[in-house]
Amino acid sequence: LLHKPIGYVSGQAEDGYEPAVVLFQPENRWKDDPSGIKPHPNHHRHLAPAGRLDIDSTGLLVLTQDGRIAKALIGDDSDIEKEYLVRVEFVAHPVPEGTLPNAALTP
Repeated sequence: LLHKPIGYVSGQAEDGYEPAVVLFQPENRWKDDPSGIKPHPNHHRHLAPAGRLDIDSTGLLVLTQDGRIAKALIGDDSDIEKEYLVRVEFVAHPVPEGTLPNAALTP
C-alpha cells in the first residue's frame, strides 16, 4: 500500500512523470513501524498497480506482484467496492449576456 501524492503516475513513467513505485525508499518508511519487517530490495521488484490514480490525484494505491490480487481488486468480476472522494474548486466568472450558445439558454 502506498499513499500516492500528486505528480506521480500509478504505473509506467510517462511524459516526464515518475511512477509512484519510486517512492519506496528507506527514507520514506514509517519510522515507528511496529511490524519488524525489514524491507528487502526484491520486495519492490515487478510491482504493478491494482487500480489507477491520475497524475493530479492523491490517495491510496495498491501495488502487487500477484496478478490474482489485482484481478480480485479490479477484474471484471470483482465485487469489491471502491470509493472515491472528489474535491472540486470552482470559481465562477461572469459571462457577458449573449455569449452563451442558444442551447445553453433553453430549458
